[in-house]
Amino acid sequence: MRHELRARWWVGLAHFVVLQVLLVPAILMWPRFAERVGALRGFLPIQKIDDLLTAIEREGEVPYVLVQHFVKGCNLVGSLVAVFLAMTVVAAEAHRGTLELWLARPLSRTRLLAQRWLTGALLLIVPLFLSTATIPRLCDLVYADLQYGPLFVCAMHQALFLLFVFSVTFFFSCLSSNAWMVGLIMALAVILNFALYVVEGLTDWSLMRWSDLTVYQALYDHGRFDPWIVGALLGITLAAWFGSLYAFARRVP
Repeated sequence: MRHELRARWWVGLAHFVVLQVLLVPAILMWPRFAERVGALRGFLPIQKIDDLLTAIEREGEVPYVLVQHFVKGCNLVGSLVAVFLAMTVVAAEAHRGTLELWLARPLSRTRLLAQRWLTGALLLIVPLFLSTATIPRLCDLVYADLQYGPLFVCAMHQALFLLFVFSVTFFFSCLSSNAWMVGLIMALAVILNFALYVVEGLTDWSLMRWSDLTVYQALYDHGRFDPWIVGALLGITLAAWFGSLYAFARRVP
């Protein structure tokens, strides 16, 4: 158990490091990118990317950083970390034959599952907020101005999106005995949604539109959460949690 907890902490640390590896050079490149963004428009034959470039050309550093950190970094890296943290919760115990030992602990199944969920959730969202907290200081290096308050509002929405991915994967782990199959299916689902998002005419079929620049720009500028998106994310997350409780309660070693 201690070995597994230590491994999970390393995953959380790696999550933060990867976010920073993507974020730091992206922000430092902002002045050069700002000079060339006009030339890049129309160069890529993907309408969604052209729309992002148009927003960056019009609004400046704010949409650029929101895209680099939330839309690109956190959506992709964070979603894959969410899958990795959740896929082993129960399925790996069943596969290793240690589920009986885990259930033999003098704790209720609800508490056992809640401990795993909370541990994974913290290792998922704490690196997100820590990484977000570095943005204003990094922007100072290139004379860009982003504020802590609006960025943390954006981070709250991003955390909700990642918890949605985490909870759905968590639910499938409670049903399965093959953690790697759960992880593969969910990782492919994440990649598929990214692919759909950039294909003109298929964007509306992608769940990534719940966590795209339009959402974060509105949050940064006005602090307004979209009630339909937030409601959907919360609803699916809660449904996945209660489904996990039900599935776990019916599992036998």
